[in-house]
Amino acid sequence: MNAEIEHVEKTVDFIKADLQKPFPFDSDRFDAVVSSQFLYCIPSDQLQKVCNEIDRVLKSEGRLVFFETIRFFNWNIKKVFDFFKEKGYDVELQPLEYFSNKCLFIAKKP
Repeated sequence: MNAEIEHVEKTVDFIKADLQKPFPFDSDRFDAVVSSQFLYCIPSDQLQKVCNEIDRVLKSEGRLVFFETIRFFNWNIKKVFDFFKEKGYDVELQPLEYFSNKCLFIAKKP
């Protein structure tokens, strides 16, 4: 496991969760949610549910930072952008010069 390789296994907690169920965290728990190449893997019929859970566990004025694919078959980061924009988040997409189909999704919760 990478945590063991990096000698941080005693400073992090790994929690296995089922995306079919609510996240196993209290509401307003986290200052930030960071993800890399995760959202585009979620089935489209589950995406809104997962985004709602991300919103639920993020504190007011919390930050989202996602390294994500822009488009992939029927996936489009615009769905996530629109979801959080409608929730009142300050949202931006930053294209990445060396990754033509990747972006940084950065948002701040109101």
